[in-house]
Amino acid sequence: MKITKILITLTITMLASCAGLKSHQPKLDSTLVINKVDGVYRISTIKGDSTVINALLDKDFMNCNSTTFTLPRGNTVQSYIREIFVNELTTAKKFSDNGSGINVVVKTLLPDTSNMDKGTWTINIDYIENDKIMNVESVTTFESKMSLLSACVNTSNMFEEALADNFVEYFKRKARDNK
Repeated sequence: MKITKILITLTITMLASCAGLKSHQPKLDSTLVINKVDGVYRISTIKGDSTVINALLDKDFMNCNSTTFTLPRGNTVQSYIREIFVNELTTAKKFSDNGSGINVVVKTLLPDTSNMDKGTWTINIDYIENDKIMNVESVTTFESKMSLLSACVNTSNMFEEALADNFVEYFKRKARDNK
């Protein structure tokens, strides 16, 4: 009986760790990419391209196989995306409330940890600025683990990086198109 209580306590502790997304810290190379593009920007809207995606954006958690992870600081998926994107722009000194508006249309936010060695985040977003649509689909690979719980922790920790990678790819393409 004592061993059962210990195992239950350990499992609950590990599940709670799935909730531990940290505050986003942009990478230097991401900041440099965004900084190369002229102008200042703001995130106008974030919405889904379907009722299923819109429902996901309104949640404060995401599924990870048979468990979930909670987003930090009371965020919904939508507000967490906004937080990461604004953080990227602010760090690159490209954020302004009066900047050029970027509308974000989320098409796919798909974690996959079915492979025992590696997991992936597939993210597909349309960025709309001045009626010009640019689609960015990115696949971010990360180390997965044998246990379901450690795979969930890795999935939650990589969510912010996968979102930031997709956003930075938008600015890479924008810089390339402006040459």
